[in-house]
Amino acid sequence: MLELLRAAADHLAARAYETPRLDAELLLARALQSDRLRLYVEHDMPVADEVRATYRELIKRRASGEPVAYILGEREFYGLVYHVDARCLVPRPETEHLVDEALAHLVGCEAPRVVDVGTGSGCIAISIAHRRPDALVVATDRSSEALEVARGNAGRLVPAGDVAFFEGDLLAPVADLAPFDLVASNPPYITRDEMTQLPLDVRAHEPPLALDSGDDAVAFHKRILEMSEPMLAPAGAVVMELGDGGAAALAPWLDARRKIWCCRTVQDLAGVARVLVCTRTK
Repeated sequence: MLELLRAAADHLAARAYETPRLDAELLLARALQSDRLRLYVEHDMPVADEVRATYRELIKRRASGEPVAYILGEREFYGLVYHVDARCLVPRPETEHLVDEALAHLVGCEAPRVVDVGTGSGCIAISIAHRRPDALVVATDRSSEALEVARGNAGRLVPAGDVAFFEGDLLAPVADLAPFDLVASNPPYITRDEMTQLPLDVRAHEPPLALDSGDDAVAFHKRILEMSEPMLAPAGAVVMELGDGGAAALAPWLDARRKIWCCRTVQDLAGVARVLVCTRTK
């Protein structure tokens, strides 16, 4: 088994994927209909021909650039396992920092009202609803296909009705539900020029609508803050994910609005200013 695993990992490494060994292990576990622990506990076990054939097809899909999460049909995020496919962005570990900040802001807030803007798979909204069952959580997205995924995840992971989903542009679909104690979002922050430089598995497979910010990496961040101004409760906050360099790009715009917003950033494990937390100053 280990020889098969090593050959697959080498095959993926030759295509410059970031985690070839992990990818090979996850896909072999799926072919075996087991978990990764079995790969090591039974490392000398012979692999049946039908399993080898299945594994070859899975590795072929990964080698072509298809994300592992789409091949497996799932991704773990904040302790829950989400269904994901090409209709939505793959949840990423750095977005868990955003959920941390969102939940921290809600400490001491009874029955908070929360909106997740651009929900995609629903991972942010559902994670908050799962940890704060007393919260009213709503979520929006421009993509009806992404909302289908999010509704399915909510149906499996949180009690019925814990998250309500609305289709439309940013906060517009939920304006009548304001005020909110928290606006959370992982908006698009890859510029059109940067889109062409993304890794193949992202560029060719994940939905551009969830990635492409146009000519300005922080265009959506500005719009969300502007739309949030009249929709926040007095102690409300906006928590958003940033790309590398996003904090610097947004700084002049925020500096001109110091009378409205008090903002700070939170670094991820790589030292990138990954989360922007803004509260109203008046």
